[in-house]
Amino acid sequence: MKKLLLLVVAAVALSTANAQVFFIDSFANSTLPGWKAVNFKAPGSTVIWKWDNTSASASGGTFNHAGAANGAILADSDGDANPNGTTKEYTVITSNAINCTGKPTILLNFVEYFVKFQKDTPEVFISNDSVSWTLVHTPATGLTPNTETANPNAVEVNVSAVAGNQAKVYIRFSWKATYDYWWFVDDVSLRVPDPNEAVATSVDNLVSNGCTLSNAEPISITFRNGGLTSISSIVAKYSINGGAPVSENVTISPALAFDSSYTYNFTTPANFSGATPYGINGWVELTGDANHTNDTAFSLAVSVSPANLATAYSTSFELPNDLNTFTWTHEDVNGDDFSWFLTGNSPNTGNVAYRYFYNVDGTTAADDWLFSPCLSLDSSKAYRISFYDKVGSDPGVIYPEKLSLSAGTTKTAAGMTELVSDLGELSDTAYAQRKLAFKPATSSTYYLGFHAYSDPDNYYLNLDDINIDVLPKPSATFAISANGNDATVTDGSDDLITNWTWSWGDNTANSTGLDPGVHTYAGPGTYTVCLKVTNLAGTDSVCHDVTITSVGVANVDATEQISVYPNPTNRILNVMVGALKNNTTIEITNVLGETMMTRETTGNSVEKFDLEKIAQGVYFVRVTANGSKTIRKFVYAK
Repeated sequence: MKKLLLLVVAAVALSTANAQVFFIDSFANSTLPGWKAVNFKAPGSTVIWKWDNTSASASGGTFNHAGAANGAILADSDGDANPNGTTKEYTVITSNAINCTGKPTILLNFVEYFVKFQKDTPEVFISNDSVSWTLVHTPATGLTPNTETANPNAVEVNVSAVAGNQAKVYIRFSWKATYDYWWFVDDVSLRVPDPNEAVATSVDNLVSNGCTLSNAEPISITFRNGGLTSISSIVAKYSINGGAPVSENVTISPALAFDSSYTYNFTTPANFSGATPYGINGWVELTGDANHTNDTAFSLAVSVSPANLATAYSTSFELPNDLNTFTWTHEDVNGDDFSWFLTGNSPNTGNVAYRYFYNVDGTTAADDWLFSPCLSLDSSKAYRISFYDKVGSDPGVIYPEKLSLSAGTTKTAAGMTELVSDLGELSDTAYAQRKLAFKPATSSTYYLGFHAYSDPDNYYLNLDDINIDVLPKPSATFAISANGNDATVTDGSDDLITNWTWSWGDNTANSTGLDPGVHTYAGPGTYTVCLKVTNLAGTDSVCHDVTITSVGVANVDATEQISVYPNPTNRILNVMVGALKNNTTIEITNVLGETMMTRETTGNSVEKFDLEKIAQGVYFVRVTANGSKTIRKFVYAK
């Protein structure tokens, strides 16, 4: 079974129970009096609800709730003595009977931290007879694999329909799983609501974080009536980065009943035009509400200007220092709930990386995109993109993943219309750096999209340390060496070269490619070798001279090698060149030095000349080899 630990994210503010609490357990006693924990799957699984005061799960998760220091309860899948990925886990912890007589309206409160992996099913039930159970809360709702609740997450549930006016009420926390993560629970209480209480549940800017937010962005606040008296009017407020509050009177018709929610859209917009993060505090003020710990909600917006890449854009996804991390988004195209997420497991640098995680059903292939913040790109320029990636492995098993990179003008899979590179199958289990080049079709605001399209039943793909800048024109450079009549070149050019052209300086055809192979020269001399390189940004050239001092077999004494026969001859002359049979020039000249016949050796140790068409007389054979000349005299008589 393939499994990993993920990033623990930020906490939320907790509300404080008021004076109408009639039952509370902070789990400060390790024996858990008033509760009974049962493992319904023993033997086979040792997972059972237990008391814990370390705030740490077996695989390193930390419960960020201060109250857990004196004790909490924990269901921990990794606490199984032999977790093997197939053993079914089922444990419940149930309270003793709680008397709710005379209390028609009852709220259940507790604090939790739950992390989802795959098959885990955490549930909270209420019963008034310990036989029939009503489900009142499922922390996994809305979570996808490798995501989590807030840490800690304050839960409040209206359980009046089951618990109201009942002489016996039971609370049950149920954990069903198969080698998953954990669920912490603390500070369980039952209370009667106040007459007047408003609870702010969220404050939101109604646009996506990211590119060029305006000076008139809409703001909303959602609040719930947590009191027994209906709410017909309330004051809603918000402030940006601790500035002057915006205050608006809200009239609600019909009046908001107990445990009902209402969303109010402020008429005064917010100014998010500067490229910076914005902390949004929203709160409500209700006459008669004495509990102000739950009146406020907070959210974060980030506005960024499109990166024009005058300086490089880079990110290591380090929150909260890297603001652009908030504007990276993902799209789960196949809708299987397995997609990209931030993880604290195995970053290349820093503390976090982005990860795609496989669908554990073993049959669904990946189809998931991770989108960058907005980039202002110029079609007259090319851009260099580098990043690091690695894939997952079990001992002895590597799980390859597939990745491509595209660009587009909308932050959607359908908008990724320009392919940068299809990297195909990746199998590096240690981080490997990729370097790619891209030239946009038009000048516009672009987004980059990393597309995981791995085959089913693989593992994970990590992505970290992304850098994007303008691609410079190439810088051509090479080294050259000679051995006999052979020259070898080694390219040293950089900046994502797409084309190499080599000219050898001897009127032979040009060569292409990074490694053109050995070039053989026909004769000694000094030759100018030139390289022209091209990338998406332009071209560059450089030339070097190479001196060929020997042709064929080096260091051979021509005088000892060369002879002519028969001498005199009546028509056919044999010229013996011996080991100088390659790349040697043979000339027949008259006594005036005029060349009558000439030829290059053809690989034979003896070259034959037919003298029929020249006049009788005295002639000379001149042999040029290895930079030296040898002359032999002969007589031609018909």
